[in-house]
Amino acid sequence: MSFTFSDGMLILIEGNKNKKEWFTAHEWQIKEFRGAMMFGQMKSMGHPLPLEKTKPFEHNRYTYRFHIYNDWGPCYLENMTTNKKREIKYFDIHNSSEELHSNKITTINNG
Repeated sequence: MSFTFSDGMLILIEGNKNKKEWFTAHEWQIKEFRGAMMFGQMKSMGHPLPLEKTKPFEHNRYTYRFHIYNDWGPCYLENMTTNKKREIKYFDIHNSSEELHSNKITTINNG
């Protein structure tokens, strides 16, 4: 099994087996998630928002939005068309000596 991630972040999306399977995010999910999370910016001044529901967006005729609790998580991707919500897990795994905003792509092989 291998995982590919860019910019030092691994983003996983919950599968259909109730938190027993996770998949690496698709490119469109990564792009939308990174924009919604506003990494590197002050999201709120002093107090985290208890719940932020992002502006809906479309992909492949489905409408989605993110649910972000306490500014940084837990996070969910809601398919507003099917009413399915999937949890998102994200991990910052960049090398601390590298710049945070590089375009480096890394693959981790597991077994």
